[in-house]
Amino acid sequence: MLLEERMKLARSAGTAPYAICGDLTLKKIVATRPSTKARLANIDGVNQHLVTRYGDHLLQSIQQLSKQLDLSLDGAAAVEASQANNNCKAYTITKQPKDLPPAKYGAWKMWQEDGLSAEKIANFPGRSAPIKVNTVLGYVLDAAREGCVVDWTRLFNEIGLTQEIAANIQAAILKVGSKDKLKPIKEELPEEVDYTHIKAWLTMQDLGMSTEVIPSSNQHSKQHSNGTEESERAAVAYLSEEERNRTERPVPEKTEASLFGDSPRKRQKVEVSEQGAGSSLEITEASLLDWIQNFENGVTLSDILKHFNGSTEATAIDLLSCIESEFLIFKKNNLYKLM
Repeated sequence: MLLEERMKLARSAGTAPYAICGDLTLKKIVATRPSTKARLANIDGVNQHLVTRYGDHLLQSIQQLSKQLDLSLDGAAAVEASQANNNCKAYTITKQPKDLPPAKYGAWKMWQEDGLSAEKIANFPGRSAPIKVNTVLGYVLDAAREGCVVDWTRLFNEIGLTQEIAANIQAAILKVGSKDKLKPIKEELPEEVDYTHIKAWLTMQDLGMSTEVIPSSNQHSKQHSNGTEESERAAVAYLSEEERNRTERPVPEKTEASLFGDSPRKRQKVEVSEQGAGSSLEITEASLLDWIQNFENGVTLSDILKHFNGSTEATAIDLLSCIESEFLIFKKNNLYKLM
């Protein structure tokens, strides 16, 4: 019943269900049946974004469903489960998870608890031989999968993962049609997107984390002394309408902003009309389905982004994935069509 409530939330927010919270987290919420935001936030796997944005709706749903099923809120079983979750949190910090090798646990401990960078850990004086920086970062991600606490903001800043790169990765996975093998996904991405970016994004998905915790490119500190005008326009193309109004600048008619890096083979472009942000159109489930039915042969992702120019690519892809899972549309040969 709570899975259905999550699907309703995903539809109204125009995102995928996993972006709200993962199945495992949802099971823990069901087991504890919290009555307040404080108790909801205390559940392992629940982040601040979930509590702030969806907390009221979830608590109301839990209260109604529990009443229908004659279940108590915050009962003995719920308290016991909550305590077990808290014990699990303490365990992941002080003890090595059973399925995590000592080398990976040691790397995570140095990175998370000692605050060392991946580069310092890779070249630590006590090692018999240096290891690769990406290997250390992979160890940290493996530790996260085993329940170890990770400072995600710090990790994303260290590896340079942004909302734009995440959107590119998600689009590549949709194009490949599988996330089981990383090489086909990497081949669909610009050179600057590496395997660590892909692994970090997949780890987030598996843990049921929201992509909103990933910084946007304008939040991430860039190390280039002379940014190109094209990259600036690409960043503006990802801003919300309100942010575009605050950062509005004159642009030539039909300015092109690359969304997929500088690779000529792999980048997609968006035309920014001279009418500016005032004519932007936000994507919703109803508007998308209504628009697609006008195209018997289907539409591409580029067509969708061009038409719904008030929404980011990540938002569009999330909504497409959600609607596909409900069998309202299908994708064939990179074209989206109504079922």
